[in-house]
Amino acid sequence: MKILIVALLVAAAAATTHAIAAESRLAPVNPGKVGDAVFPRLAGDNLSGKTYRLPGDLEGDLNLLLIAFKRQQQADVNTWMPYGDELEERFDSFRYYEIPTIGSGYTFMRSFIDGGMRGGIPSVAQRNRTITLYLDKGPYKKALNIRSEDTIYAALVNRAGKVLYMAEGRFSEEKARPLTALLEKTLSKKAAVAPTADIIETALAAGQFNTLARALASAGLVKALQGEGPFTVFAPTDAAFAKLPKGTVEELLEPENREKLIGILTYHVVPGRLGAAQVVSSRGAETLAKKPVAFRVEKGVVRVNDAKVVKADIATTNGVIHVIDTVLLPPKPAATPIAGDIRGVIELAYERGVPLFNEGNPESCVAVYEVAATSLLAFAKDLSASDRAGLEKALEAIRGEEDPRRNAWTLRYALDAVYRTAASSNSGS
Repeated sequence: MKILIVALLVAAAAATTHAIAAESRLAPVNPGKVGDAVFPRLAGDNLSGKTYRLPGDLEGDLNLLLIAFKRQQQADVNTWMPYGDELEERFDSFRYYEIPTIGSGYTFMRSFIDGGMRGGIPSVAQRNRTITLYLDKGPYKKALNIRSEDTIYAALVNRAGKVLYMAEGRFSEEKARPLTALLEKTLSKKAAVAPTADIIETALAAGQFNTLARALASAGLVKALQGEGPFTVFAPTDAAFAKLPKGTVEELLEPENREKLIGILTYHVVPGRLGAAQVVSSRGAETLAKKPVAFRVEKGVVRVNDAKVVKADIATTNGVIHVIDTVLLPPKPAATPIAGDIRGVIELAYERGVPLFNEGNPESCVAVYEVAATSLLAFAKDLSASDRAGLEKALEAIRGEEDPRRNAWTLRYALDAVYRTAASSNSGS
């Protein structure tokens, strides 16, 4: 998702544009503390061509504006979206918008720039809530108490433009708490329709999880997922199972393969209730199979390992379902770090990941490496402090980078360092 492709144009034109005075970095905004910030009166068009006279035309009584200045900040903007969707579901008269902010010197290129953004966003809803601003950024930033364009800002404003809350950077639960509390005090909640069906009943009623239902019955897991829970289920559709090699499903349903089937199915279940916002703000979680899955946001899409979340937050009486487009396959038990085989885990990651990268599928390679890195952090007791720090730094780096090839190499270098340490330890023992 390339909401802010204008940064490419800015870079190309840098040699001929006016020099911009250096700006001092803004200290982190304390969530909820906004001083006298106000959203100025100005006009902008959304990516569907509708003109907004801001802030009066904002459709909510309270509106969360995700303000960004650079293309590479889109990854940070994306982390707020599941939370924004969740708030729109919960509260009457709340809306959220993406606000790409572009210098007035590029107004003459507006149709070209907006067209490029529009082409990268298939979702009509997202086009409608993306309002591009072409303006003199100096007064705009002064009114909002923004001194740096090096990060994004989440600002809650009313239709009069008063800023009631502001935070900077990626979404986190810590930043969300004061905003949620403010909305709970100010807005009325939508009449909640409490779920009446459990995970199994909900899946059966949906009509797209027939293969999953058969597999759960064959594995004897139906009663478990009808239990109190709560559970978070990443549910592959029938189409997802159809992507497996021919005959795989039938083979797994054979009685002699029951334990293997249980291992695969429980790899799709995480204890507890993880909403989409919590998934986005974490790196991964341990499943009922006692093996971790990795979470990430890539071009606006939430992924679980290599699977895409196509629908999130289906509420049930005993948990939540997130629909995925690919069956999750757990790593081979022989190579898990539970057994202390650090080198084996990394070798297996290379064995699976390198061919994917070389065949032009770096996204899948990233998923393999990410699972390996997450597994090592979770289970490898002999991991050195420096190697642990290196893996954590690599995982953090890929969350802010949209280029999958770059992300694959970032993780590869970190895994290489861990491998060298493990090889050195073994040779010296």
